[in-house]
Amino acid sequence: MQRFESPAALRDAAHTGTIDFGVDCTALVQEYLAPEDGAIVRCRCQPYSK
Repeated sequence: MQRFESPAALRDAAHTGTIDFGVDCTALVQEYLAPEDGAIVRCRCQPYSK
């Protein structure tokens, strides 16, 4: 996981090849929101299938 302080920093890292996309070459980019109470809550939802 990497955090970039600005869109320009993300762009520069992408252009210089310093981002590690892992073995499947996949990246997830999401906005950082500072937690109000110091806790981080994550929720992952998947479609229901039988």
